[in-house]
Amino acid sequence: MNGRIEPKGAAIIPPPVRCSSAWLTASDNARRVLIAMAQRHNGHNNGLLAFAGEDGAAIGLSARETELALLELERIGLISSCSTGPVQ
Repeated sequence: MNGRIEPKGAAIIPPPVRCSSAWLTASDNARRVLIAMAQRHNGHNNGLLAFAGEDGAAIGLSARETELALLELERIGLISSCSTGPVQ
């Protein structure tokens, strides 16, 4: 293996998002997290996607880097946090 992380599936980031100032100014880590989150979307689980610090390990990020990327994505308006902790 070449050290690269192989994607498990296609993630579609719509052109309006890719052309937005939020996407264009987002850090690489924030983009990686958003793409990883998009890969989890199955067409029915919007608003139910869970992603936390430890999930970033799969894309080569530490828990802290992942949490900072999530905060950045929320700050720039690319995601919205619905809840904290597991869904009951």
